[in-house]
Amino acid sequence: MDTPHPIEVPTHQPEKTEHREHKKQPETFALVPLTFVRSAMFKPCKLIKSEERPKERRKIAAEIGPLGIDIDCDGPLLNQEHFLAWQAAIYLGRIHAGMDGTKFVVHSNELLRLMAKGYRDHDQRKLLWILLSDLQATRVYLKSHRSRYVGNLLDALAKDDKTGVISIRLNPDLANLLADETLENDVFRMASLGRDQIAMWLHNYFASWGKYRNVSVSDLHRMCGTNLDERRFRYRLKQALPKLKNCEGSYVTDIRLGNDDIVYVTKTTTKVRLLKPEDKEKSGGNRLNAQHDAARKAAAARAKVCH
Repeated sequence: MDTPHPIEVPTHQPEKTEHREHKKQPETFALVPLTFVRSAMFKPCKLIKSEERPKERRKIAAEIGPLGIDIDCDGPLLNQEHFLAWQAAIYLGRIHAGMDGTKFVVHSNELLRLMAKGYRDHDQRKLLWILLSDLQATRVYLKSHRSRYVGNLLDALAKDDKTGVISIRLNPDLANLLADETLENDVFRMASLGRDQIAMWLHNYFASWGKYRNVSVSDLHRMCGTNLDERRFRYRLKQALPKLKNCEGSYVTDIRLGNDDIVYVTKTTTKVRLLKPEDKEKSGGNRLNAQHDAARKAAAARAKVCH
């Protein structure tokens, strides 16, 4: 595994707060690019060992649709656990004013909480560092009809093993990617799907449509990049669909696989943003700064982090 770029880590012991289990997580939304949830950027697959990492730049399967998604990638094969860790880091980057490339400092418990993982579990802490290291080692070459991005998913990170404090630096160009073509994803709703990688990918894909257009099994099979053949994927998809409707806070009101091999979804509104070109030019940093402020205020009001 590549060694993440070093950055300074605070060595002070973080302020302790009362240990408390959350019976019900607060509603928290992370801003994620539509290009990532309508593609195989984060595949529904098991965690790939670092020594099995692809050695060459590879093309990422993506939806053939209005966004014109084109993604190449260097680095590890990423799955939905990586996505949970990445959206948690992006959410905290907004909270801690790190979207401009400024280093921000968080406790590992904050990330694990947003991933709905046990913060007392040593194995989960070890896995978190593996996921973050894989994200730092991943370089993305992305373009659509509206956006461009070249950079690592995490620019740099470092950890203090004694305190559990993690320092993260994001690529400042990420802020431009998140200024348009985005989904406000409910992180706890997604995390509640457990280890069902296909259900997690489907959750994000269906949420990325304001009004969902029905898609065939073969199209979903190609877009998500699964290693399963289409027959086994169809079987796993049938198992996953009820979970999307029955999970806590679901946006899906009805979902079924028709005899024509089309997945039919009826859903409530999810927060998807596609700015008009003139609005995108006007928004710039002011809009993102306003989002930072709003996110910080919301987090301060509702989220209690356990150390």
